[in-house]
Amino acid sequence: MGKSSAPLVKILVDADVLIHLFKADKISLLNELYPKRVFMLDIVLSELKENRTIRNNIDIILLFSGIQELQYPTSSNPSLFRQFLALKNKSKEKENQPA
Repeated sequence: MGKSSAPLVKILVDADVLIHLFKADKISLLNELYPKRVFMLDIVLSELKENRTIRNNIDIILLFSGIQELQYPTSSNPSLFRQFLALKNKSKEKENQPA
């Protein structure tokens, strides 16, 4: 089978996901399942630094999870900011749809 020319989807994780995986000692699963595809925003890293359960282990988490940090989208990066707003609007539309 040939490789697909479609780009790999980036996976954005939040602090809760990382904390739960860390507590379960499964943080390395992210890198095993999704190598080079897992990202977190810089504001998530700040949130982790405030969490007493995880703050002393952030370097280990980043090393074993393969997570890459992204800057929070702002108007200084118009392309990324437009993508962020589109995803946010799409999410709101799904929430407002009847079940």
